[in-house]
Amino acid sequence: MPLMDTLDLLNARLIVFTIISFIFTFVSIFWILVLLESRKELYDDPKPKRRPSLSVIVPAYNEGDVIADCLNSLLKLDYPNLAQIIVVDDGSTDDTKEVAARFLSNPKVKLISKENGGKASAMNEGIKYVKEELVACLDADSIILNPDVLDHMVGYFEDSKIAAVTPALKVYQPANTLQQIQWIEYLLSQFLRKMSAMIDVILVAPGPFTVYRTSVLREIGGFDSSTLTEDMEIAYRLHKYGYSIENSSNAEIGTYAPFTLKDLFLQRLRWARGTYQNMHKYLHFVLNREYGTVGVVMLPLSILTLLLLPLLIPYTSYIFFSGVYQRVESLYYFLSAGIRPELSIDLLASFLGTNFFATFLVVLMFAIALALLFASHKYSGEKVNAGVKAAYLLYMFVFYFVLHIIFLTAFIYEALGVKRKW
Repeated sequence: MPLMDTLDLLNARLIVFTIISFIFTFVSIFWILVLLESRKELYDDPKPKRRPSLSVIVPAYNEGDVIADCLNSLLKLDYPNLAQIIVVDDGSTDDTKEVAARFLSNPKVKLISKENGGKASAMNEGIKYVKEELVACLDADSIILNPDVLDHMVGYFEDSKIAAVTPALKVYQPANTLQQIQWIEYLLSQFLRKMSAMIDVILVAPGPFTVYRTSVLREIGGFDSSTLTEDMEIAYRLHKYGYSIENSSNAEIGTYAPFTLKDLFLQRLRWARGTYQNMHKYLHFVLNREYGTVGVVMLPLSILTLLLLPLLIPYTSYIFFSGVYQRVESLYYFLSAGIRPELSIDLLASFLGTNFFATFLVVLMFAIALALLFASHKYSGEKVNAGVKAAYLLYMFVFYFVLHIIFLTAFIYEALGVKRKW
């Protein structure tokens, strides 16, 4: 390849990398600034002036191994106006129904059985039996960690604009390295969810114990059974109707994370396809001031991040390691030839050339990523766990490669029209 063509290719690659790096850095600094602006409010949940009546719906499909823990945690809730716990068995083929039936001796527990139709249809079935002012959803693979969790959440509903309040979601009792990696991931996700609440741009209302205003759910038509990620779709739709979603840092909920790579792949493939599905459905939000910060800022940034991250991490790794290699090589030759003034200019040029600039961007992004990770630990009250060093390294350098493969697979599935399965 001619020298000029090679230089043009290198320059083009550098320009693309610089643009991607700038977007990543901009998004990261954006969240850091939100944190600095709102740090005094992180743990301030409004004290409830009253305790509205509330029902909890537990949609369950083949959750016989974990649903007992879920229901036991609900029955320990310290909330005087908990009216009922509605278990919706969504056509399970295991012993979910039988395990749930053991709790029917408690008058607050109701068990409903239906044909399998997915979580959204199970939630909609449960809502039919709700007469209370508020309704919460608790996935059967999740548990309440603090009995007073509702006292941290219901105070937000004093504001009539608030339609839902999300919890602080954590991986419950991570038992292997893969679950430890997800524990780290969930800490960062929860941190960003709280930051999103500060500027009213929460785009997911997670299944593990989001609390809704019942009248609003009925007003907007309940949950959408056609999507793979009903918790994301309902959040978009609430914003569409002019409502807001809040988050409580103190309402801690534990959830069981996938134990094997296969289970993780299937879970995240569904999440990724649901993400593409909902972004396509609500593409009209983008740069539309009618939808406030969600349309003007959050959704465009989310789309850019989704499109560019699969390119960023592999290319970043390549730039970093190739840059380190070239500098070590230059230093080796410099030292081998003897430290002579006439060679110092060549060495300086090598260190401050194009690759130096790219390497600097990589180091900057890595530092920002570490800062966000540290902030997420501090915010959640979790210490950096030295006992899971391997999990931190895999999270930083391997986990997102796996997620990108999954997102690319999801994109291909969506492009080819492969049938979606919940």
